[in-house]
Amino acid sequence: WPAFWLYAGHENDEIDIFEIKGERNSDLHVDVHCPKGCDNYKTTLGLLRKNWGSFLRTGSNWNEGYNVVAVEWTPDYIKWYLNGKGIAYWKGQMEFPASLIANLAIPSNGGPFGPGPDSNTKFPATFAIDYIRIWSAQQTNQPDILFEPRLPGSERASIPNSNSQLVRKSKPEFKRSQLKNEQLQVSFAKIPNDGYMVTLTGKPDDDFSLEVKSGTNELIYSSKDANLMEHHFYLKNTNGDTHLILIINGKTIDHQF
Repeated sequence: WPAFWLYAGHENDEIDIFEIKGERNSDLHVDVHCPKGCDNYKTTLGLLRKNWGSFLRTGSNWNEGYNVVAVEWTPDYIKWYLNGKGIAYWKGQMEFPASLIANLAIPSNGGPFGPGPDSNTKFPATFAIDYIRIWSAQQTNQPDILFEPRLPGSERASIPNSNSQLVRKSKPEFKRSQLKNEQLQVSFAKIPNDGYMVTLTGKPDDDFSLEVKSGTNELIYSSKDANLMEHHFYLKNTNGDTHLILIINGKTIDHQF
């Protein structure tokens, strides 16, 4: 029962970025929970509340490779992305400060995400995480990069990426107009003593271009191949420069590692 979620420390006060059940590992569960019930929970005859969340069917087994799951948490809504494409939208306010949790639990019979293990359950189980990153629109003292891969870049580049997409629409995918546009997401991470890992998800513009330069303006990498959106790729660090310049669709991003 691997899960990735935000928790405020109070009962029913959380954002579930995803949860997966071992016997349903092509399905992704997303949800929100509020202490007194969220304002837009479904109701039956105005009496019985039902959680907004649900399982979403995706196009591949999550044991087959890495996927990029993200949430955009704003004052007015939360939007979920799978490999750059919006898959769920919740309109509401979640204003609490929250801790980020990634954990691998074991469900029990009769409990959440039950049933528990049986004779077909394989042990040990592994929750493989490549990286966890947080970005903020505001200046904060928190690091942008929270957890980075332990594998050397060349080895990480050989691990397959599933690039799964949503294949079954379910109730969390309401407000579909909010989910039509894919979001171009570019992550650029330093791998100590080895190089840089670039991750691109989402749909590029027709005139997509990417250049990577050193702090001395030396061109390290250049491409106009939109197919790069299907992959991670690895750049060898040859001169130890930690000042890099990314130029994406003509927009310059300066980064000092």
